[in-house]
Amino acid sequence: MDDADVPDVGTSTTGPRGQSVGGHGHRQPSDNGVLGRRPLGLSDVTEPISRADVAHVARLANLALTDDELDTMTGELAAILAHAGDLSALDLGDVAPTTNPLALTNVWRDDVPGPTLDRDEVLAAAPAAEEDRFRVPAILGEAP
Repeated sequence: MDDADVPDVGTSTTGPRGQSVGGHGHRQPSDNGVLGRRPLGLSDVTEPISRADVAHVARLANLALTDDELDTMTGELAAILAHAGDLSALDLGDVAPTTNPLALTNVWRDDVPGPTLDRDEVLAAAPAAEEDRFRVPAILGEAP
């Protein structure tokens, strides 16, 4: 992709709370190395979440919240977003990506064959057997 194919990042739109979305003039490579828009981060949102925002999200999620629940959720979501904002402000440039905080290499035991049950003995104890296999009832209406 050459520079002519890169979307214009100088344009800006406004989000539901009046914050600037997109634009910002920042261009950075995406995961595939292509320059594109910088994703909207928590540091871009300067206003706390409003009761109207929570009501809007509740409507989108098909939730019927009472006035007391809206007040409670507004406070709780504001606290969550503030904490997420604190986390997003951390400089993690020198921190290696990880999928597990513990240095585990292989927690599984070796796959070593052991003694098995006798097939005839197990099938003899089954409620139904057919052609050296367990017979189970059809569950999807399929013919045997």
